[in-house]
Amino acid sequence: MHANDKVLPVDEPVREEKASMHSGMQRIWERLGRSGPGQALLRRAEMALAGRPERRLLGVWWFQTLSGSIGDATIFHEILLCLKEEYGLDRIDVAFIDDAGHVDNRESRYHLGQRFKDNVVSMCCVNPCLGSVFRFDAWEEFLRFARVWRRRYVFHPAWDATGEIGLDARIRDLFADRPRKTGPGDFVLHRLPYDPRQIALFYARHGSIPRESCRRETLEQVRAFLAEHVFPARPVVIQIRHNPMRECHKNISLDLWLSLIDSRRQDPNIRFIVIGHPEELADSRLDRPNVIRSKQHFSSIEADLALIQTSRLAIFNPGGLANFSWYAGTPSLTFHADYRQLPELTGIPPNGRLPYHTPYQRLFWGEPDKETILREFDRLVTDLDRAEMDGPPA
Repeated sequence: MHANDKVLPVDEPVREEKASMHSGMQRIWERLGRSGPGQALLRRAEMALAGRPERRLLGVWWFQTLSGSIGDATIFHEILLCLKEEYGLDRIDVAFIDDAGHVDNRESRYHLGQRFKDNVVSMCCVNPCLGSVFRFDAWEEFLRFARVWRRRYVFHPAWDATGEIGLDARIRDLFADRPRKTGPGDFVLHRLPYDPRQIALFYARHGSIPRESCRRETLEQVRAFLAEHVFPARPVVIQIRHNPMRECHKNISLDLWLSLIDSRRQDPNIRFIVIGHPEELADSRLDRPNVIRSKQHFSSIEADLALIQTSRLAIFNPGGLANFSWYAGTPSLTFHADYRQLPELTGIPPNGRLPYHTPYQRLFWGEPDKETILREFDRLVTDLDRAEMDGPPA
């Protein structure tokens, strides 16, 4: 051996071989990353190496099979919160499907405007356990997604039109079969994602329901507004609804609300905040010193919901905003409850109440009159004041 020859350690050839293999593998990964199929393969490998992903619930809303509105969306999210608790899942994801080529788009019941659809999607803001939100432009596209991720999710509704994707016996067994849904009053319990009977079932088993809530940043924004424009008075929210096109039977005369507002005109402890669409709040009769129009300060549905959540109490027509107050736990009065589907959907008789209502959430059937509105408002305010001093009533 020559004196200048270098003596290699025994393990250096092994290290050189490993370095060569590493370089080769790196070139393979780089080639895979340049193609779509290769990227998908790499993603699956990453998931496999990362271990079992957290178990999630996937709520599915297909616009071409559902004609539900904002109110139905609040029910949908409350059901998702119940199911998450029922099965100890980690998080809630939501998938919206809007298939422009679907045959149901020819029917007026499903031919919904983009603003309507965007409002339904925006109601994800009430879900405090929300994870990811997906939007698909075709049913087949969603099915491909569901097949790839079927081991990660429990699906709601429990299965799709073919019965192959999303089947989960634990959810299926909760629901009773009904005939095929052919009209607004003929609901198939295991297929309709916003059937409120599912919330009543959860309450019957557990004695309480999960609470919906707006996002923290929105609540902070609204509380800052109340501190500047309302406090030390107590905020009372009133829904103004005058929709000449959709569900006109839910409208309540503005004169009735004005009679309540005027009855407290000299009361420094109460300030009314009216919520609704800008055109519904444009009536000049609302120009009263103890009234604030929400749309002069906020533009989003979520801001109206946050006003409801942070108010002393809220007053409603029957419908979606009232639903949110129930699920958020806000004291409320809901008048004109001629819910044509309510007895069938909940099992309660007319003039009854929902089983999960708190003592301060009160439902009144039939068209209200001035005396009823004034009496019930005063009664609820008195009960809330007493509860602050003495605790809730027995």
